[in-house]
Amino acid sequence: MKTPFKTSSKTSHRIGAMFGKAWRGWLRLENRFALWIKKIGVPVTATKITLRLLLVAGLVAILFATGVVSLLWAIVQILVMIILVVLILANWPSWLGEVLEEKPSPSYFPEDEDDHRNQPGYDPHFYPEDDPDPRFRK
Repeated sequence: MKTPFKTSSKTSHRIGAMFGKAWRGWLRLENRFALWIKKIGVPVTATKITLRLLLVAGLVAILFATGVVSLLWAIVQILVMIILVVLILANWPSWLGEVLEEKPSPSYFPEDEDDHRNQPGYDPHFYPEDDPDPRFRK
């Protein structure tokens, strides 16, 4: 049986260099796309989501084109991708609102933000430079 590749290190080195060059080219294109989409005014989070969705769609297309994936499996992957997009878009307004908030909600933090002892999760063991807090005396 004849193998398509020789087993010498020279061939493996060439194949590795080829894949490395392709990967670096992909990263360069991704970076250019991210800079372009940022320049036209799209938020950074939307850019990241768009790039990931394009990556998944490209991988599905490559796997389907090479025959690695059957048609049924490709349809399942595309449906899962569509469901994820719908879930992201359905949650987008609340998520964007949380990202754009400048101050934390007052229900989580007390009004006196200067005193870190009033913050939730305060433990005097993590702040040895503080005066002893009377709430934690034994």
